[in-house]
Amino acid sequence: MTKKFAASFESLYEYTCPQWFRNVKFGIWSHWGPQSVPMYGDWYARNMYMEGSPQYNKITLE
Repeated sequence: MTKKFAASFESLYEYTCPQWFRNVKFGIWSHWGPQSVPMYGDWYARNMYMEGSPQYNKITLE
């Protein structure tokens, strides 16, 4: 029987990774850019270049 985790770092530190998992190939792909802005999604990048849009008005050149 396996031991259950508790919501603590001590419980996490007691974890041992199974041997079969050590040789598994695992990858995560992530992208962060204008398209990832919450509420605006893919339209954020497009609206940055449309005069009068809220995204265009936020751009300041200093």
